Amino acid sequence: MNGNPASRRRTLVTGGAGFIGQHVIAALHQRGEPVVALQHRRELPTDLASKCSEVIQGDVLDEHALRRAVELVDRVCHVAAYIPADLNDAGEAEMCYRVNALATLHLARAAVVSGVERLVYVSAANAYQHGHPPATEDDAVFPAEVASYYLTSKLAGEIYLHHVCQGSATCAVTLRVGTPYGPGEPCQKVIPALLANAARGEPLRLRQDGRPTYSFIYVEDVGRYVAAALETGESGIYNVASGESTTLLALAETIAGLYGTRSPRILLEPTGENRFQGFPAISIEKSRRTWNLAPLTLREGLQQYCKRNPFRTEKTPGE
Repeated sequence: MNGNPASRRRTLVTGGAGFIGQHVIAALHQRGEPVVALQHRRELPTDLASKCSEVIQGDVLDEHALRRAVELVDRVCHVAAYIPADLNDAGEAEMCYRVNALATLHLARAAVVSGVERLVYVSAANAYQHGHPPATEDDAVFPAEVASYYLTSKLAGEIYLHHVCQGSATCAVTLRVGTPYGPGEPCQKVIPALLANAARGEPLRLRQDGRPTYSFIYVEDVGRYVAAALETGESGIYNVASGESTTLLALAETIAGLYGTRSPRILLEPTGENRFQGFPAISIEKSRRTWNLAPLTLREGLQQYCKRNPFRTEKTPGE
């Protein structure tokens, strides 16, 4: 265990069983910091629960449960979020708002009342508008074109958080995360799907001629950024990404390059009527200056991903 008394402060992690939350818990555990995990419908895997000093049951929509959880800790990392299966379904807007905005408001209020030192909120950098140069934390956000119901609710959560915490003893930090990838990611997402195809020697099929852009970041790097933000950094918004803007074509070429002479073919599907541009480039200079962290490049992250999660070379029946 780390002998630094500051590192013994207890941290509440909401959404600990989720994709990013699991890596946040692992990063904090690696630093020897006690974690209290709040779980709801999805239980923490046994190996992850063993890394926590305490696992409590509670719904982020339950204000009483949030208050009880916050009273147990000194710091909070709010990762829990509602991400609808269909990002274009207006019927999902209410649940997005309840979980991603109102629950964040209630958590922030509970944190201020309880005297929590720091509250780190994991938000989404994909809300920035397309433009050049790469988007900084001061640039406009207007997620009207893609994932509007989800991204709008995440932005509302940011506003509530910083409004509630301003003038209080609670330091509020928002991390706007690019597109995370890595172990634990749903297999239907673009990177694990392409890696699985490559492992089977199948073509890498790309929509929109491979032109949409992403700001990918390896999920273990996200965990490290969260752990750092729970220790230092002024209140405010910080971008978290690799610092690279990558087209789907460049992603596929990087994946193909991992296989040398067994490199899979890349097939480009033509652009349809509703062209998806992808997400804007993101500047991470503020985060670099604040925490002096060096995120993995896309190639390095993909190599780590394949080491941690060997992809199947055969299809299962019915796939």
